[in-house]
Amino acid sequence: MSVSGYRWTRTGRSGEWDWRQKRTFTVPIEVSTTDQNDASVTIAVWLAANGLPFGTPYLVASGGVDVESDTGAILTKYQFTQRASAPLLWDVLLTFSSDLGENSSNQNPGNVSKDPLARPAIITYDARKMTKLSQEDMDTPPNPVINSHGDPISGGLQLDSSIGVISIEKNVANVSLATFAPLWDCVNSAPWGGFNTNQLRN
Repeated sequence: MSVSGYRWTRTGRSGEWDWRQKRTFTVPIEVSTTDQNDASVTIAVWLAANGLPFGTPYLVASGGVDVESDTGAILTKYQFTQRASAPLLWDVLLTFSSDLGENSSNQNPGNVSKDPLARPAIITYDARKMTKLSQEDMDTPPNPVINSHGDPISGGLQLDSSIGVISIEKNVANVSLATFAPLWDCVNSAPWGGFNTNQLRN
């Protein structure tokens, strides 16, 4: 019982980055064995002795050319699946990660501060449903909205609409209501984040 070799399948790779600059890559390989009863541990031992031990830096090459690499992400996990249609072949998913725990130098590769107060603000964008009143007939503006008798509808119509929402999260040691109260229902007095003056409302 032994492994006869492996090959990079090239397709099916994936990558993930998060705001802490943690990187995770998965790469599938095909492993050939000589006995359908070989176990996953046999493959793991063989891979570790033949160029893919835990701790191997992430590198995918083709024809001697570096296709993708990240020396800060290292091999941390094997996942094994034996093919039902060809039991001598195993699909092995290799996971490379830069996150190795709090005491690892790879834990914070992007130099993101471990001090919560020193971390940058996180900005997210969303849209929320709302309604707005319309006094005008949308088909024949600026004519008023009328009922079946031709009389204007008091108060107009409520129409579905959407409003963009920008959320900013930032860790601070102390926060005072007096700091934000003067900003309620105010608009931006200067351009910010690609938006012109008076386009944003708090």
